[in-house]
Amino acid sequence: MGRKRLNQEKRGKSRFLEPAGAYQEAVMGEPRILALGSRGVFIENYRRILFYSDTCLRIQTRQRTVCIAGKQLSIRYYDRDEMRITGRVEVIRFE
Repeated sequence: MGRKRLNQEKRGKSRFLEPAGAYQEAVMGEPRILALGSRGVFIENYRRILFYSDTCLRIQTRQRTVCIAGKQLSIRYYDRDEMRITGRVEVIRFE
């Protein structure tokens, strides 16, 4: 009986952690933004860079503009799917 209950708990956890739900936002065109404390940001699913300086970045996504403000901001790398921004990030705002 203990083994059966353990198997049920494992199945419940695996449904909760199912990765398909984690990527639904990207499929729907929403940006995925991962802040690395105040030292940087990863952005996935963006369209283009609208404005770039060492204190502000404006990035167009499908539905909105994302504004990242801070100090010594730098685009570390980017490609058509994702970018990494480094520097001291102070504000992430959706416009």
